[in-house]
Amino acid sequence: SVKVKSESNYRDINTLDLRKNVSQMPNSRWFSLYKLPLAVYSLSGRDSTKWLNRTLKSMGEAPVIYDSLSSVKTCADLTQQLKNEGFLDAQVKIRTAKKGRKVNVEYILEPGEPYFVDSIDYAIQDTAIARILAAHDRSKSLIYKGMKFDVSKLDAERKRITSLLADSGYYRFHKDFITYQADSMAHSRLI
Repeated sequence: SVKVKSESNYRDINTLDLRKNVSQMPNSRWFSLYKLPLAVYSLSGRDSTKWLNRTLKSMGEAPVIYDSLSSVKTCADLTQQLKNEGFLDAQVKIRTAKKGRKVNVEYILEPGEPYFVDSIDYAIQDTAIARILAAHDRSKSLIYKGMKFDVSKLDAERKRITSLLADSGYYRFHKDFITYQADSMAHSRLI
């Protein structure tokens, strides 16, 4: 079994959403009780030349074998996802418990305190683009002072600016032309 738990009281951490970063999931269950796909796979024989064995294997699900390297990769992915959500001091620990031939894996999230945006500065070299952006309402911006630092919101803002410039005549403008640089202040949770 695989569980993702948070040891934080911060409510923005959605452990169900973070489960998508787990690279090795256990065999699926039907009605939360039976591992029917695994049972179907187990019914197939070893002779792969027979039609029935091939059909049962394709309908079923092979047993999942625990891989410790996959757990370490998942730990790194969860840590990176927490950092992308503004928890720059995040750590993830792995706890495994073997019970016979089964392994229970728990990923324990220790996100720490979130970082917040203190100030936003724009550096635009092209004066025509600067005029277009200045003419549009800044209140529609997805990033603002005081918000929790979140890489997905920065990326959404890049897409919004790209769309705005494409609507203004810059048809081949791509979001990769827009970059951001985030710098945290020492002994502070501000960026």
